[in-house]
Amino acid sequence: MQNNAVKGKGYGTQAERLALRFVFDVLGMTTVLADAIRENTRSQHVLKKGGFRFVGEDEIFRYYCIDR
Repeated sequence: MQNNAVKGKGYGTQAERLALRFVFDVLGMTTVLADAIRENTRSQHVLKKGGFRFVGEDEIFRYYCIDR
C-alpha cells in the first residue's frame, strides 16, 4: 500500500489472506515464497502475521516462506 491514508487498516493483511487462499485452494500450490525490502518493516510484519516464516536475508531483502 503506497497511500498513507490506507496504511494500518488491515487492507494488506486481508489482501494477503485472499491471495494465499487463491493460490492454495484454486491453483493447488503448496509453497509460496515472498520477500520484503529490509527497511520495510511494515511489509515484514504483514508477512509474519499471515503465517510466513523468515528463511534468510541478503543486503537488500528479507526472504519468507509459507507452506500449506
